Amino acid sequence: MKKVDLHIHSMYSDGTYTVNEIIERAKENQVELISICDHNCIEAYDELENKKLDVKILPGVEIDSVDDYIDFHILGNNFDIHDQQFKTFIEENNSRLELVNVKLLEKVIRDHPALSLQEYRNFSYDRKKGGWKLLHYFADKGICETIWDGFEIYARYHHSYAEANFPSID
Repeated sequence: MKKVDLHIHSMYSDGTYTVNEIIERAKENQVELISICDHNCIEAYDELENKKLDVKILPGVEIDSVDDYIDFHILGNNFDIHDQQFKTFIEENNSRLELVNVKLLEKVIRDHPALSLQEYRNFSYDRKKGGWKLLHYFADKGICETIWDGFEIYARYHHSYAEANFPSID
């Protein structure tokens, strides 16, 4: 029986593994086919260009879409990673995802004026810890104890992905 994993996140979005680590783990576990489906990002595939691999790769991406103020994550597979129109669409969606973070930060700054958009933009963190930059920023600044506690901030501030004009599922 063939083993496959068609929904893996790398450290390019909210995963904790590098692309090479994902490949190695797949080989160790006899997984023959994988798809790295980072959120609105296909940068992982740049690392795989011209590499001889022992694992078959199916290009994938997890795309945010909003319908009736509900965020949907849609998996897209088997696309041409060189298609410029598709790459542009994904890059624009990734920009929308960052806009979600910026708009939330602007709301939180009202209650926590020690935070700053400029500081957030300059903030860096260990991507191998997973999660999102904004959640790491909140934890670093003491707004939440852990990045996982940071998810409550979205609800507390009634924050929606709809504010960033993601494409509809229609």
